[in-house]
Amino acid sequence: MTLENHDRPRKRRGSAIGHALAVLSLLCCLSFWLVMAYYRWKGILIKDLVGSPWFLIMCTSLVSALLAARLRSRLCWIAIPVSIFMMIVTM
Repeated sequence: MTLENHDRPRKRRGSAIGHALAVLSLLCCLSFWLVMAYYRWKGILIKDLVGSPWFLIMCTSLVSALLAARLRSRLCWIAIPVSIFMMIVTM
């Protein structure tokens, strides 16, 4: 058994964790839009996002997308720009 074959399960596990982190990042962004749509449907006007937990949620989204990139997930190339855009929206 060579060293390359021995290292293969670790790469698959890292890739699966990276994929899960990228999906988590996209779910954070999706939850923001679902809540905003719900408030709009109810007729509640949100004037200010300052002081809301959404900025911290979007920071978590960005960190998980960056960790997914570090673990070489293919989905991170979608998750990183979406997370950056959403973090700018909630600032």
